[in-house]
Amino acid sequence: MTRPLLCLALLGAIGGLSGAASPAQAASATFRSYISEVDACNRAQLPLPANAIVTRTRARVGRQGGTVTYTCRVDWSDRSGTQPSNLPILF
Repeated sequence: MTRPLLCLALLGAIGGLSGAASPAQAASATFRSYISEVDACNRAQLPLPANAIVTRTRARVGRQGGTVTYTCRVDWSDRSGTQPSNLPILF
């Protein structure tokens, strides 16, 4: 009878089912594109977790010789109570 309970406890510890919440995170993601600011910002948002709240977006245009680059930095957090940037989502 204890064997199924032991297996469930082990699965919970391995699979993250133990109920312990992961610590809140805050970070930024940056991407450089040769296409556009929209492409850079869209790709910068790809690695964000599903519950991330974007707090700031910064796009820059750089020119070096004849090459134009677009850089986007996305600051995000998954802490409760985080205020979103309220900027439109770029597509």
